Amino acid sequence: MKKSYILALLTFLVLTLNVEGAESTACPGNAWPGAMLYLSQDEDVNSIIEKAQEAYNKGNHKEAVRLYRIAAERGNSLAQYRLGTRYFLGEGVNKSNEEAFKWWKRAAEQGNPDAQNNIGRMYAEGTGVKKDRQKALEWWQKAADNGSGHAKHNIEMFYKYDEIYGSENDFGIAVEYDSLNDE
Repeated sequence: MKKSYILALLTFLVLTLNVEGAESTACPGNAWPGAMLYLSQDEDVNSIIEKAQEAYNKGNHKEAVRLYRIAAERGNSLAQYRLGTRYFLGEGVNKSNEEAFKWWKRAAEQGNPDAQNNIGRMYAEGTGVKKDRQKALEWWQKAADNGSGHAKHNIEMFYKYDEIYGSENDFGIAVEYDSLNDE
């Protein structure tokens, strides 16, 4: 009985105490409640993102958010984009347009075209930020320059349909962006 008590105590300590130089996160799939997975500071950010995506695919959105946050805080633009998306959709976290904007903007500033497009939409619609048509166009242009077909479409719609974004119709620009979408 004494051995089993000591073994249980050691197991508890190993699974719950933070290891120096490591970040802890809930074990994928919560295989054992309270179990912790330790990520070395040197662990490749791409492998953390893979683990996050696996957790997300299994429906463990909180675990995905926790892992995306680790990679995002290390400056990875893909993780920042995906963390922003989780906030925007309210998956694994409370829905927050402000947090979505914050993480998407970090990714957008590193050249992530999907994040740039989303920042443009947020400015165009006034979602989580003050509505600003000029900033929307600037972000969409950056995204379009980085290959985002969605951003090219958004620019086309901006100029084609003034009732959507309150812009002046400019069918010449709209047609130009429509033809770019075909590329």
